[in-house]
Amino acid sequence: MTTTETPPTAAAPAEVPARDDSPAPPAAAPGRPRRFAAGLAALAVLGLGVRLAYLLGWHTPWPLVGDPAAVHAAALRLADGHDYVRTTGLTGPPPPAFVAVLALASRLGLRTVLEHQVVACPLGAGGIVAMGLAARRMAGERVGLIVAALVALSPTVFATDTLLLADTLVVTTTGLLLLAAYRWWDLRTPGAAAWFGAAVGLATLVRPTALVLGAAVALPFAWWRGRAPRRLALPAQLAVAALGLAAVLGPWLLFDVARHQRPAALTGEVEHAVAEANCDTAYHGDATGYRSTACNEPLGRAVDGARAYAGDHEGRAGVVAAARVGRTFGLYQPRDQIERDADDAGREIVLGEIGLVAWYAIGVAGAFGLIGLRRVGRPVFPIVAIVAGVALTSALVYGQTVWRLPAELALAVPAAVSIDAAASAMWANRSRRLAPPAVGIAEPAPGAPPTDTEAPGDPGADVVAKPEDTAPADTAADPPGGLGSAAAGRFAGFDGMRGLAAMGVLVTHVSLHVGFSVRDRTGPYLSRLDVGVAVFFALSGFLLYRPFVARRMDGRPRPPTRDYLRNRFLRIFPGYWLALTILAVVLDVRGRADIQSFGDFVRYYGLLQSYSNATTLGGLQQAWTLTNEVAFYILLPFWAIGAAWLYRRLGPRRAVLTELAVLGAAALGALTLVYQVHSFGNDDVTTGTFDARLHWLPANFHLFVPGMALAVVLEWSRRRERPLWLLEWPRRHPMLCWAGAAACFWAVSTRLDLGFQVGATEPGQAVVKEVLYAGTGFLLVLPVALAGATLPRSLRWLGSRPMVVLGVLSYGIYLWHEGVTDIYRDIFNVPIFNGSIPAALAFTIAGSVAVAAVSYFVVERPALALKDRHRRLFAAWHPVGLPAGAAA
Repeated sequence: MTTTETPPTAAAPAEVPARDDSPAPPAAAPGRPRRFAAGLAALAVLGLGVRLAYLLGWHTPWPLVGDPAAVHAAALRLADGHDYVRTTGLTGPPPPAFVAVLALASRLGLRTVLEHQVVACPLGAGGIVAMGLAARRMAGERVGLIVAALVALSPTVFATDTLLLADTLVVTTTGLLLLAAYRWWDLRTPGAAAWFGAAVGLATLVRPTALVLGAAVALPFAWWRGRAPRRLALPAQLAVAALGLAAVLGPWLLFDVARHQRPAALTGEVEHAVAEANCDTAYHGDATGYRSTACNEPLGRAVDGARAYAGDHEGRAGVVAAARVGRTFGLYQPRDQIERDADDAGREIVLGEIGLVAWYAIGVAGAFGLIGLRRVGRPVFPIVAIVAGVALTSALVYGQTVWRLPAELALAVPAAVSIDAAASAMWANRSRRLAPPAVGIAEPAPGAPPTDTEAPGDPGADVVAKPEDTAPADTAADPPGGLGSAAAGRFAGFDGMRGLAAMGVLVTHVSLHVGFSVRDRTGPYLSRLDVGVAVFFALSGFLLYRPFVARRMDGRPRPPTRDYLRNRFLRIFPGYWLALTILAVVLDVRGRADIQSFGDFVRYYGLLQSYSNATTLGGLQQAWTLTNEVAFYILLPFWAIGAAWLYRRLGPRRAVLTELAVLGAAALGALTLVYQVHSFGNDDVTTGTFDARLHWLPANFHLFVPGMALAVVLEWSRRRERPLWLLEWPRRHPMLCWAGAAACFWAVSTRLDLGFQVGATEPGQAVVKEVLYAGTGFLLVLPVALAGATLPRSLRWLGSRPMVVLGVLSYGIYLWHEGVTDIYRDIFNVPIFNGSIPAALAFTIAGSVAVAAVSYFVVERPALALKDRHRRLFAAWHPVGLPAGAAA
C-alpha cells in the first residue's frame, strides 16, 4: 500500500512537525500459552524419537572410547560406592552432574553402555523443553517453538545425547541459564537473582566453564541496571545471586572434601586438557589449536610442564589462541576438526558435516536476529556474553566442537527471530503476490505509462512503489533460480517458471550423476532438461531490460546505475558466497581443493572462474551461468544508453525496429561464435575438455535476446492505441506457445543425436541445439509474460502457493543441488554413473529444498532487505506471546 499525506488547509497549522521516519518498536502481541505448551511437548516427543531412532537404528553398536568411556566408568564406580575421583590412566574425573544421573540409573539396574545411552535420550529431550522456554521468555512463543524444533533436529545436539558426554545436560543448563538471566532482567527481584545464581551453579556442575559464562552475563547486567534502581538495590541482588550459586555448589563441594582424600572439586578434565594442549605438537603443524596425546605425562608433572611450556612460548600464544577459537567455531581447519571428533569420541563424519553447515546457518541468521531483538527492546548481552565466554574458554584451553554448544544454543534464539520475521513477512504479503496490476497488458490506457506495482528491495516487502520510483532492479529477474519482485506483483507465473526451470536442471544433473541417462530410454529427454538455463536467461533479459525500455518510452530519466548494480549484487553474491564456502571450501564435496591461494579466492568469489579453461567448471560447477548473468548485468546499462540514443535520433517506431534488428544481429553473432569455437576450439565433450569461451556472455547472448526483444515489443505495444495483434494471439492461446516449446524440446532431444551428452560435438549440431534451446525458453516465457498478474486458467497452477514457494527457493536449489547430490553419493557410497534414480532424486530434492530454505531465510532475504535503503531490517517484526513482565 502507499502512504499519502494531506496538504495543509486553512484550518490547519502552517507548520507541521518533522516526521520521525524511525518506526517505534512494535508492541508484543498476546500469545496462546496452551497451544505453545502443546507444541513444545510435541517437539520434545519428536526429539526423543529422533534420538532413540538414531541410537537404536544407526549408532549401535558403538565403540566406547575417550571421554565417554571415562563417564561410563565413573558412573559405575559411583554407583558401587567407590571414590568419584579415582581416574583411569591419565583421564581426570568428568564433571559430577551427568555422572551422578547415570550412577542413579546404574543403582536401578541400568548398567550397560546401551542402557546409559537410552537414559541420556530423555535428558536430551529435557533440553528441548528448557531451550523452548528460554526462547519464549526472550522473544515470544513462535520463536520458542522454532528454537525447540532446531534443538530437536540438530545433528550436533542429538548425536551428543547418545555419546555419553556431559554435554547432554549442557543443553538443559544453557536453556535454564538463559531463562533465568532474562527473567532476572525483566523482574529485577531478589527471587529472580537467586534463581539466576542457582542456574549458574547447576550449569557449573555440568561443565565448570559455566562459571565464566555466568560472570559474563552478570557483569553487564550490573553495569546497565546499576543506574536504574528498582525494588532491591543491584549490589544486594548480586549478593543474592551469589547465595543461589553457593546453595547449589555448596553441598557437592562439602561432600567432595569430606569423602575424598584428594578432592577433585568439580572436575579433573580441565587440568588434563591443559596438559595436552601445551607442547610442540599442539603449537605447530596440523594439530595447532587442538590437543595432543604426545604431551601426556603423569598428571601432576604434565600440568606443571604445560604451564612452563606456555610461558616459554608467549610469542606463539596469540596464533595458538586464535587457532583454538577458530577450531571451536568451525573457522579454522573445519574438516580436520570433524575428523578428530570422529577419532576421539566416535562422532560420525557425515553428521559432523551437517552439523557444521547448520552452525554456519545459525551463526549468520543469529547475527541478523540480534538486530531484531534490539529493535523490539529485548537485551542481547546475555547471548553475546555466552558467545564471548565460549571464545575465552577455547582460547585458554583448546579448541573443539563441544565447547561451541552453548554459543550455538544461544545464537539459535536470534536465528529463530530471523526465521520468524522472514516467514511472517512472506505470510503477510501472500495476497500482494496475486494482486492485479493497475494497468493490464490486454487493456492499457491509451498512451498511459506502465504502472509497476513491485515493491522495491525485499520481495517480501509490504510497501508498493510508485511508477516513478521503480528502479530496474526492483523488477529484475534473478539469476538461475532467483526470485524477482516483479513476480510478486505483475507477473504471477514467473515464480512457478523459475521453480520448474530449477527442478529441470536438478533432474538433469542427478540423472547424469547416477548414470540413469545412459541406462534408460528417457535419457535423451532427461539430459536436455538443462534447457531450464535458457528459461532463466530469457527471464533475465525480459525483466531486467523492461524497466529501462519503459522509462525510455515514457521520456523519464534512466534509473540510477549505482542502485541497479547494488541491487543485483545483493541478489547474486550473498547466497552464492554461502554455497561456495560450504560446498567448495569447508566440505569440498568433490575433493578438488579449488581455492588454495589469494588468486583462487578472487577468481571464484568474484565469479571470474569461467574466463580460464583451467577453472571454468571449478568451485560450483553450475556457477558458470552466474558469470554470464553478472556480465549481462554490467552490459545492460550500456545497451540501454545506446538504445536511448537511437530513440532520440530516430523516433519511437524506427528506433524499435532498429533495436530489434540489432538484437537479432547480436544473437546471430553469438551463434557464429559458437560455430567457430566448435570448429577451431578445443571443446570436446567426449574427452571431457571444455573451451571456456563457450561459457562467456558473447557465446550465450542469444539466450538473453528473446527476453530483451519481448520487453521492447511489449512496452511499445502498451503505448499504442491498439495493442499489437502479434502479442494478442499468444496471450489468448498460451498452450499453443507451450506446444511449440514442447516441439522444440522434442527436436533437440531426439533429432540431433545428442544422446545423454552435455554438449554438442559438431559445429552445426551445436548451433541448432542453441537455437532450439532459445526457442524453448522463449515460448515457455512468452504467454506467462503476456498474462501478467492474471493468469489464464490453463496456467493458473503456476501461481499456486507451492509453485510460488518453489520459485522463492529456486536460486538456492540451483546453487546447492549438485553439492547435495555429491553428499548423497558419499553417504551411501554410490560410485559415479551408478545408483538408483528414485532414491537419488528424492534425497537431492528434499535436501536441496531444505538447504535452499535455510539459505533464503538466513542470507538471501536479509540481503534483499538491504536493497531499499529507506527500509530497516525487522521493521515489522514483533514478538508474540512474551511471558508476563517481559516487556518489549
